[in-house]
Amino acid sequence: FIDDTHLLIVRTDKTIILWNFLSKEEKIIYKSVEDILDIMYIENMLIIVTSSNNIIALDLCCGFILSNLNWSKPIKLLSFSNDGKLLYFRDNNSFRIWDFSIRNDGSRLLYYHQNSINCAAYSKDASCYVSVSDDSIKLWDVEKRRIIKSIALGINHYVYLVAASMIYKKIFIISNGFYCIDIDSGTIKLVYDESGLCEMNLSGDEKYISISGEDTIILFDTESLDIYKEIKLPQDHKLLWGKSIDFHPTEDLLVFAYTIEDDLESIHLCIWNYKIGASVVSVKLEGCSASED
Repeated sequence: FIDDTHLLIVRTDKTIILWNFLSKEEKIIYKSVEDILDIMYIENMLIIVTSSNNIIALDLCCGFILSNLNWSKPIKLLSFSNDGKLLYFRDNNSFRIWDFSIRNDGSRLLYYHQNSINCAAYSKDASCYVSVSDDSIKLWDVEKRRIIKSIALGINHYVYLVAASMIYKKIFIISNGFYCIDIDSGTIKLVYDESGLCEMNLSGDEKYISISGEDTIILFDTESLDIYKEIKLPQDHKLLWGKSIDFHPTEDLLVFAYTIEDDLESIHLCIWNYKIGASVVSVKLEGCSASED
């Protein structure tokens, strides 16, 4: 059985089938060129033993092979460790432990997509990791190294920025506009229809999220998605492209870096109190070109 569902994992000679015993629907999830001798399942992880003494660790959600181990003797699967990260098995005369997150080349596999990953970010508390490819968004449990949620992405544009609020159960992305994705339902909503956005930041308490363009910073209420504050720079002021904006971790302050058209050899910093909507500190950094990092 797969957890608390109506699904069974069924093994035949060379295939593994997912069978819904209520709807009678079948889906082949793995095909082998050799006989499959044994399987074992835990929390979306399927271990497969083939007739050539090969052990395969397969992620059921993605159909992705995490790792495999070639053994010289016949294998009998025993159990998983309590945290589900290690596999216990035996051969003719020994007991073994295999960490299947370590691949054959010695690298440790943490997060994966079937397609190329466009952008990724940790949540504020670093408990989760969100990654985006062309067709899906995946939310990962960092400690358990497994998928919490996989959401199909129905946007026909490249996604280049992502942020996640675990307090409000929302994922934010920037593509041809600013979008919000509800983690529980998987629904996607266009919040702000504007191209050319270059940065996105989440406040320390996650109550606000900012987006910015060339000369404008907009703060949204994370829960309601309403515009909370808008900072419009003077016409000759331009925000630095890239990582030029950040929230103070505990205070109601936002810092941003900008240049002035007639003084491109200097960078200006402004600390802005977004509760009162006013600048607190403004500093000019001499001899610091905007073309430098």
